[in-house]
Amino acid sequence: MRGTPLEVKAIEDISMEIRRGEIVGILGHTGSGKSTAIQHLNVLLRPDEGTVLIFGQNAADPKLDVRSIRRRVGLVFQLPEAQLFEQYVGDDVAYGPRKLNLSREEVRARVRRAMEAVGLGFEAYKDRPTFSLSGGQMRRVALAGVLALEPEVLVLDEPTAGLDPQARRQLMNHILELRNKGVTLVMVSHNMEEMAEICDWLFVLAKGRTVMAGAPATIFGQPAQLRELGLDIPDVTQVTDELVAADLLPATTSVCTLPQAVQTISTLLQTTQ
Repeated sequence: MRGTPLEVKAIEDISMEIRRGEIVGILGHTGSGKSTAIQHLNVLLRPDEGTVLIFGQNAADPKLDVRSIRRRVGLVFQLPEAQLFEQYVGDDVAYGPRKLNLSREEVRARVRRAMEAVGLGFEAYKDRPTFSLSGGQMRRVALAGVLALEPEVLVLDEPTAGLDPQARRQLMNHILELRNKGVTLVMVSHNMEEMAEICDWLFVLAKGRTVMAGAPATIFGQPAQLRELGLDIPDVTQVTDELVAADLLPATTSVCTLPQAVQTISTLLQTTQ
C-alpha cells in the first residue's frame, strides 16, 4: 500500500545469491522477512527498490515473462496442503501442467513422475479423494503439484512444519532426492538440526536485513549471536559448546551435525582412556 497512510516497508536490505545445484537455507525469527523475501524469487512480489535478478532477468522489468519464471522457480508455501482444491489427487497434481497446454500424454507423464518423486504411487493414489489422505500425504500431493511443472529451482517455506517425526523424515528424504536430479533447493525452516545437516549455505535474516551468511559450520559456530537474534542452535552444538566450556574439547571445536558430534566425542573418549 505504498503512498498511503498504511504503507509498510516489508523488507529493506536483503542480500542473497543462490547458486545452481545448492541447498540454501534461510533462517530468521518470526517477522524477519523470510517469507517476503522468497516471494520475490518467482515474482509473486516485485521490488519497489533495489534489484532482484532471476536467471539474469530483472524482476522489476514490466516486460518480464512472469509465467516463464514461475515454470522455472516453484514455490511451496507453509502448510501447502491448504493449496489443494481438486476432488481427486491426480487432478490436483495435473492442474499446473494442464495450464501449460501440454498434450494429455505429457500431462499424464508429468503427473506420474511428480507423484512418484514424492513417494505416492501413481496407480495407487491418482484416483484417491484428495481430502481423505493424511496430513503428510496431502503435503506430498501439494509438493507433487509444484514438481509437475518441473522447475529448476524449488523454494519451500517450512516444508516439514507440523508433521510427526516419521512423516517429516519421509518428506525430507523425497525433497533431498530432488537435488540428485539437478533441482536447486531453497528452504525456510526453524529446524536448526535439519538445516545444519542438509544445507550448503545459510542466510540469517533479522528485521528485514541479511545479518549473517555462510556455511552451516560458520553460522552455528556463532551461538551467542544466534541467540541474540532469538534463534536456537542445534542440540549437538549446545552439547559440544558445554564440553568446550569445561575444557574437554579444544576452543576451536565447531560441531553442528550428529555425525560430527559422534566423531568428535568418540575421539575425545579415545584420547582420555
